[in-house]
This record gives sequence, structure tokens and C-alpha cells, in this order.
Amino acid sequence: MIWRIRRLITRLALSLSVMAAAAVAGESVSLIDLVGRGVAERCAPSCDQVTFRQSAEASAPGLIVTIAAGNASYPGLGIKPQGQAWDLSRFGHVEARITNLGDQELSVNLRVHNAGDWRANPWNTESVRLKPRETGAVKVIFGYQYGLKPGYKLDPSKVAQALFFTLKVTQPVSFRIESVTAAGPAGEKPPVRPQDVRTKPTDGYVLGGGVQIDAAKQVEAKDGVVAEVVTQGDRPALRLTYPANKDSHLVFFRPPIGRWDFTQATEVRVKVKNVGATPIMPSVQLTSDTHNGTQTALADAGLKPGAAQELVVRFEPGNAWRGPSTEVTKTNTGGEKGTGTHFASDKADAVRIMARHDGQAALLVESIRASATPAQTPEWLGQRPPVDGEWPMTFNDEFDGNTINRERWNIYTENYDAQLPADFVIDYVRIWQRKDLASALDGSIPPPRADRPR
Repeated sequence: MIWRIRRLITRLALSLSVMAAAAVAGESVSLIDLVGRGVAERCAPSCDQVTFRQSAEASAPGLIVTIAAGNASYPGLGIKPQGQAWDLSRFGHVEARITNLGDQELSVNLRVHNAGDWRANPWNTESVRLKPRETGAVKVIFGYQYGLKPGYKLDPSKVAQALFFTLKVTQPVSFRIESVTAAGPAGEKPPVRPQDVRTKPTDGYVLGGGVQIDAAKQVEAKDGVVAEVVTQGDRPALRLTYPANKDSHLVFFRPPIGRWDFTQATEVRVKVKNVGATPIMPSVQLTSDTHNGTQTALADAGLKPGAAQELVVRFEPGNAWRGPSTEVTKTNTGGEKGTGTHFASDKADAVRIMARHDGQAALLVESIRASATPAQTPEWLGQRPPVDGEWPMTFNDEFDGNTINRERWNIYTENYDAQLPADFVIDYVRIWQRKDLASALDGSIPPPRADRPR
């Protein structure tokens, strides 16, 4: 018995030393020998639907997991460490290599656990989608989950389990786990995808105002349009020369990387000038996610040679959003067609510059600037509703104390994602009641109650 304990201690010490050395060298370390002995003792199926076995093929080693059809919502197999936990504090992620052995596409999730109350969700999860017979890798970076978004702050020094699972299955599925490794530097961060980069323009300018332009990256001109960056005084501008082969052309002006963040703006102003010899009719639109556009801003009329105009692209829709009518099916939640907008100012990806012309033409785009139109505050705001009539105030709370009046407000309600803060600021709440409506109802209008401020 003593020699067995000594051998176990020796193995653990050797394993820890190898992990430490590998982390320093930037290599990966296997968390379990899937072809060795003792694998079964470290594996825990989540339910009776799940079975596992070591592969008998020398050319395809690993652990084969089979999940029968059944009612389990998340059937899977947990792999445990030798001892209470893996100490992976010198690493940045856990990665597994998996092969789909079935004939249908399969999504396999890898969840890396800390010990603790399951209701606290002490884990990070990622997934990989595999075609039939396809092999792929799934990587969980500590502290990130579900598409490398910030998640539970996993303690890598106390990793208690690596769980492989699928969603509910209606027919048997099978996959082979070929490796489970720890790698990467401690404190590893996910790579930033170019499309996730957001740029807030300085003083609102994306063209002009001293902003440097890379035409090769930022301008997409087709059908023979020549786009060139020229200098106006000390500021760059964009000159577009249109050939005579078509009577209309479209040019895209994009961010140098990612998207523009126009959240502090309500409109974009585009100054254009006809620098050609023939009239031209310009128009401008903003898009987000390629297809979601604003209303198009049109020139008042065709610009004569030498004429200039500022086109204003507003973010608000031409028609305010209206909910589905009774004719619309219940599955349609997009509102009535032609109302609202899908444009998102936090991820604007292009300025679409359109031009109609006869013959060869040229347009100078002098500047493109995002700005916010000052709000025009109506005189009734904070004084009465916007409809004429006698409106005595029936409820008023200025929030001028240090606590919420619990007889008026209920500040506790459902929170379906405890990781997201529910912060809001309310300066005051006022409610009016029109006298003629109260008399029509025999004064039976109940006193207002604000259970859920929004």
C-alpha cells in the first residue's frame, strides 16, 4: 500500500513539474491520457443516455462518447482531474480536439468548471459545430464564454471538471475526444476580430477635419469610377470621377477597420461639390451590417458644375415604427413594413455615395461628419401632457431624498441575467389627469401606481 501511495505522489509531482515547464515554454499539456489506464475512473456520464469507451483503433486514438436518444436536455461526459482540481494557473485556456463520428452535423460544447453552487454558473463554455466525420477544436479561454464574450471569472488554479455535452438528441450521436490540453499564457485574452473594432470619430469627422484617409482600404469604387484622395488646403478630400459608360454609380466609403461608433450623433452631414463639366445628382445613405440602411438623403436638384451642397443623413426612420397589424401573423415581430429602421449607429459600416449623371462627371466629397442636432424642447415638457385641457397633477416624485419611497415604487423585479446590471436614471416622474375624463368616468380612476419604472 505504501509503495502505491509513493508512486501516486511521484506521478502527481512529475505531472505538476511538466505542466510548469510547459507553460513557461509556451507549450500545451495534456490533462488526461485518453489511451492509458485509469481513464474510466475519471469519467462521469451525466445520465444513462451517455456511454463511453476508449478507441480500439491505433490510427484513431481517443475516447469515444455515444449519446442515445432521450429526454436529457444536456447529455454529456465529465472528465475529472486526479485529485480535487487541476491547477492551470500558469495557462490561459483549455482546448479539446473532437471528431464527429456520426452522419449528421453535430454541435459539441466544452464547459470548464470550478467547484461550487451550480446556480452561480461557475464555468466557462464554448462550442464547435462539426460536419459528419469532421475534426475540429473547441477552446475555452478562462473568463470568457459563448463566443469569447466576458463571462464567469473562472479560477484556473481550481479547475474541477471538463464537461463535454450536446443539446437534447432525438437520434443517437457519437464523437471522439482526441485530446484535452491546457495551453496559452496566464491571463490570456481573446483576439479582437476586426469587425468588432469600434472607432469614435474625433470631433465627428470621418473625412475632412484633418483625418487621414487610406483610399485603398476605405473606398470601394466599381464600374470604372476613379477614387483619389486630394488635398483641400491642409485637409484631405475624396474626388470621384465617373465614366460615361453608365448614368449612375455607387461608391462605398468605409472605416479603415471595423465599424464607426456614431452613438453620440443623430445625423451625418456630407459636403459635396460638382467639380466636373456636367450636372450631377448625388445622394447619400449610411448602413450598418451591410444591409440595414438609413433613409437616403437626396440633393435638392442636380448640381450644376461648380455648385455645392451639404446632404444631411438622419438616423431616425422616415416613418415611426408601428407594431404588427391584425393581418400580420403572430410570428412576425418586426412591425409593419415601411416603418421603423434597422440601422444601428453603434456599428455603422459604410457611407454609400450614389450619383446620377449624363456623360463623364466628377464629384468632390469635401467632408463627412457625424453630429447631433440640438433637441428642441417643447414648452409643455415637464409641465403638462402634450394635449390641451385642464390637467391637474396627480402624482409627482422629484427623487430629492436619499432613499426610494417604497410605498410608491417597487424596485425589485425579474432579472433573467444576473450578470447584467440593471442601471437607469430617472430625474423625476409626473402624472396628470384630465378633469373631463375623470368626470366622464364618475371619478373612478384609481390612483396611479408605478410598480416597474422603465
